[in-house]
Parts: sequence; structure tokens; C-alpha cells
Amino acid sequence: ETNNFNIIYNENSSIVAQELAKNIERWGDEVFTFLGQKPKYKITVFLNNDVDIVNAFSAFTIVSLYLNNNSYAFNEFGNNWLETTFKHELAHNVTRIYDYGFWGGIVFSQMREIFIPTWMHEGSSVLTESKTSKEGRFSNPTFWSKERFLVDNNLNNYFYYYNEDPYLDGSSFYNFYYQKYGKEKTISSYGNY
Repeated sequence: ETNNFNIIYNENSSIVAQELAKNIERWGDEVFTFLGQKPKYKITVFLNNDVDIVNAFSAFTIVSLYLNNNSYAFNEFGNNWLETTFKHELAHNVTRIYDYGFWGGIVFSQMREIFIPTWMHEGSSVLTESKTSKEGRFSNPTFWSKERFLVDNNLNNYFYYYNEDPYLDGSSFYNFYYQKYGKEKTISSYGNY
């Protein structure tokens, strides 16, 4: 347990949990500072490496990271998977509870999210992971080459099978919006949708 997080892990994830515990407050503060909001509650982070896949998700006050073997250390591009993915999922969590008046908070934000397109969810989180670390997808030429491929060949849903379209399209939009209108307008665009 740390000031802002509870880390729950199984025995096989203990090495990863130690690495996360060492960095979680710093990584969390970077995300909170970038998004301009800090949750009023502790976020529970679940680590599980008894799975065959590598994935993650965020819901309510939870960030869940599924690992296999030592995949936490590096993603397919050789970056720190644990940092990048934790920041990405934490960004989902923080933007979900961002103070949107009546529609903010834990319960209503889940209902409100039904109406926000997936590319906005994923694009804003890719922006956050990239702007708060040197290893987010924006610094990855392979990630951008996929987007360039789609644009150059006028393709839609080409990477849909791999569920990458919302990440590619959303991050491309948010990167453009961030460069054109700045951080404050970009972050508030999510709640203003």
C-alpha cells in the first residue's frame, strides 16, 4: 500500500509488484499533474501473471495488469511495459472521474462513457502515456508507421482485428489537437464531448 494506491498481486507477480511499488507514486503524480486532477480515493492495482496473454484494463477505481513471464519489463517495442501500460490505464481512470459536474464521479462517469467513442478513450490515454514518459507510443516509430500506412493507403479498419484502430486514430487526433490547441483544451475536450 502507498499513499494513493493499493497493490494486490499473486505470488508469481511479487517481483513486478516490488518494481511497481518503487515507482507507482512518481508515475501516478506524473499522470495526475498532466491531467490536472487527482482522484479523491485510492486506486487498487491488480497484478496477475498467471495468464497466457498480456493486457490491461481500468474500471471504476481499479487498474488491472495482466502479465506473462517477464513481459512487464518490455513491450513489443522494447519499452518499459509496466510504466507505459500503468500510465495508460491510470489515465483512463483519472479522465473517467474528471470533474464534469453532475456527470463526474465514479458511478455517473461509467454511464457517461457509453456515449464517448472508443477512439477518444484510447487516444487520450495514449497522449497521456506519451507525454508523461519517454517511452509512450508517440515516441515509437513502429506505432506511427502503422498510422501512416492507413492514411497513405486510404484504409479503414485495417488493424481492427488487432483492436489497434482506436489507439491509432485516437492518438493521431489527440496528437494533432494537442499541437494545435495546447494541453488545457486537449484535456478538457474529453469532458466537453
